[in-house]
Amino acid sequence: MSLVEQLMAGGGVILLVLALRLAAKPRQHGLWWQTGFRARSRNLETVEQVRLTPHHSIHVVRFRDRVFVLAAHSSGCTVLEQSSCPGEFVTEESRES
Repeated sequence: MSLVEQLMAGGGVILLVLALRLAAKPRQHGLWWQTGFRARSRNLETVEQVRLTPHHSIHVVRFRDRVFVLAAHSSGCTVLEQSSCPGEFVTEESRES
């Protein structure tokens, strides 16, 4: 290998290392390619969580302007109640009337 080829190979390795370091460098809102993803507002929020057993729990979750009461169990998840206003919940009985 000539001197020029060796310098080109060394410069290529240095540029590759710098590019990988830049890609993995954490920023304020995550990695440099995720800045747009993290800038969005959060629509989903866990308001309250109660563990009943190791495999059963109740969750109150807010999604935008709606509030859900969910039961999580080993077979899956069930929506117990939902409301469009945080002050009042819609139950199965009130949906039928």
